[in-house]
Amino acid sequence: MSAPSPFPAAQELPPTPSGRPEARIGLGGAAAVLQRNLPLAAAVLAAVMGLAAWALYRSGPQYLAEATLVLEQSSRTIDSGLSQVRQHRLTPVQIMTEVEVLRSRSFAAEAAARMGLAQDPAFNPYSAAPGAAPVPPDRVQAAVAAQLQERYSVLLHRGSLTITVLARDSDGARAARIADGVVQTYVAQTLETRRAQAARAAAALEQRIAGLEASLAEAEEALSGLVRSNALDSRQQQQQLLLQLRQAYLQLEYLEQETPEDGDARAVLGAELSRLAGALETRTRAEQTRKTMERRLADLSESHAALQRQLHDLGTQAGLLLPLARQISRAVVPPQPNLPSYRTVLAGSFTGGLALALVAVLLREALDSRVFSGRMPLHGYGLRGSVPFPAIPRPARRSLPVLSALLARRTPAAAAAEAVRHLLSLLCRSGTGDQEPQPGLSFTVTAAQPGSGHGLVALCLAASAASEGHRVLLVCLDADPVRQLPLLQGLQPSPHLFEDLLEDPALLAREVSVAAEWIDVLLPAAGSQVPLNLAASPDTRAALTRLQREYDIILYWAPPVLQSAVAARLAPVAGQTVLVVRDRHTGSQALLQALEVMEHTGTPLQGVLNCG
Repeated sequence: MSAPSPFPAAQELPPTPSGRPEARIGLGGAAAVLQRNLPLAAAVLAAVMGLAAWALYRSGPQYLAEATLVLEQSSRTIDSGLSQVRQHRLTPVQIMTEVEVLRSRSFAAEAAARMGLAQDPAFNPYSAAPGAAPVPPDRVQAAVAAQLQERYSVLLHRGSLTITVLARDSDGARAARIADGVVQTYVAQTLETRRAQAARAAAALEQRIAGLEASLAEAEEALSGLVRSNALDSRQQQQQLLLQLRQAYLQLEYLEQETPEDGDARAVLGAELSRLAGALETRTRAEQTRKTMERRLADLSESHAALQRQLHDLGTQAGLLLPLARQISRAVVPPQPNLPSYRTVLAGSFTGGLALALVAVLLREALDSRVFSGRMPLHGYGLRGSVPFPAIPRPARRSLPVLSALLARRTPAAAAAEAVRHLLSLLCRSGTGDQEPQPGLSFTVTAAQPGSGHGLVALCLAASAASEGHRVLLVCLDADPVRQLPLLQGLQPSPHLFEDLLEDPALLAREVSVAAEWIDVLLPAAGSQVPLNLAASPDTRAALTRLQREYDIILYWAPPVLQSAVAARLAPVAGQTVLVVRDRHTGSQALLQALEVMEHTGTPLQGVLNCG
């Protein structure tokens, strides 16, 4: 009984914090975190590894085959703008584009069509039901492409132009055929794409040539019409017009000299001169137009010849086009199944399970605001002097005689009995200033919130004191204590309120029930309240004085602090208040609020019990 009390005096308790304290884990706190979350971590790890094992069992043995192709760094491509074959170098963006092409659904559909996989029941789910209704071809093609996409993967070797196609299947020969088929389809597709570009360029050139030929025909026809309509191909007609014009001028000059009075003859001759001059001018303009049309016709002929040469060059160079890639290794049929790699999958699942378990533990710790005995920040909640209450075996929680026998046992020593006996000794000596305990020592046992087990704590203290030969009275002021504590089954609550019992000492003595040897229990009627000024009334003082003479220890089982003010009203007569928190149940915020309420109401806190 000489061990120092773990409970500091009320005035030595640290001030109640106004908010959540700073968490300082440390090695001890980390070990406690791992210990209390070990079931969660083990469950997550077992679930991940179990899922991996189930996937391995469902997948079955498979063969893995691979074929490799390499992209051409510099290749000939068709320039869409000039319709010419030019040298181009692949960029990283173009390389990634080609990889995505290999992974696309449209490419998978083309590869499946080239390999004839629609006839294979392993790829065509609709071929297994011959009597079913016909399925549209596009739907069959989509299903086969989806099956093929699931069975091959594409790997680009970083920093190089090498691409590996990996194919897995339950049949080794089929896996090799798929890998080779995908690579060969890609090589053929790139060659077809380039030839299609050349064909489109040639078609564009041919269209331009056809347009030029039509323009040439129109120009030639227009030129021919101009020549015919103006007789430009006859030089005699032009000389005849010039001769007639000269003769007309000479006649006009003669008339003006010989017969100046003959105006009619001069008028006729002037009209003839005008006609001849107009005809000659028309012929001259037609000659100029002819020259212009001949120059345009020559230009069209030159353009037509240039396009013909370009078309010839394009056709020659298009025959030299090569695919964008070439296959450098063919797939080999594996001699035995090489998938899945059980060690790799199980090791990966173990590592992933550990990572997920760590995330789950950290998430739980971040979201869980409950009280834990091993959590280091509890010191900041005012639990510097907390004492862990021993775990009571379940059989002892069902019967009061069994509980009393357990707490009274000395040989062999029971851990719960020794712990409760030591705790009771510390409470008694703390209440008497390290002197011998005096009769009538009172305690109030309360909690921060319901379900904390403070009723079991009070009954255990009572049973331990009774085993030491002390006369004990347990006053149950919590709501419906018989339902909360099955150990009190068989005791009938008093029909009188606690206030009425305190006013009549004789009535109080009659309502006390015997629960066990040396243990009496007082069960006031439901709805009982503790008077506001408990020690002010003479009758109340007389009743309490009588109880203190008859009993060595009086334990008040009070409702939780956050539900009732009973603990604060009992403080004048029960100088020691013990606050019970339940490990992994009581919320940290509720504990903070309870400490604040007790501080504001002036309730002296003797200590905190952490009840597991």
